[in-house]
Amino acid sequence: PAGIPTGDNQPQLAGAQVIISVENATLVNEEQYPSPIHLFEATVPQGAAMDQSYALTNMAAKDIPSGSVTIQ
Repeated sequence: PAGIPTGDNQPQLAGAQVIISVENATLVNEEQYPSPIHLFEATVPQGAAMDQSYALTNMAAKDIPSGSVTIQ
């Protein structure tokens, strides 16, 4: 998209943590209170290349609370 830098002047992200999370619609106090619901996580590998896909760990499968209700 327009405004996204391209070319050789990209930030070095090797070792950075990538998180895809569920966020509050207002994003109020996002930095002070980040979302505790992480859907996917990964660490950018050393030597990561542009235009390559890397696997993310599905955190939703084990970390999101679930339950059931029976109405009788």
